[in-house]
Amino acid sequence: MKESMRLKDGKVVVSDEKNIIAIYPYRDADGAKVNNKTKNLFFLVCSVSGIDKLKLSKSGIVAI
Repeated sequence: MKESMRLKDGKVVVSDEKNIIAIYPYRDADGAKVNNKTKNLFFLVCSVSGIDKLKLSKSGIVAI
């Protein structure tokens, strides 16, 4: 984003020590792209109400 924006309650901001990585559900930051220098991946999966945690666990996703 080129400009700041005020987020509504309940929005998730993912960051590292220096930068914002993603603002869910708006967008991922440019620095979150996977490229030929990528060494590690971390997947953040956000569920929605009504999805059974057992179904998520069968998909390999750890439900918290």
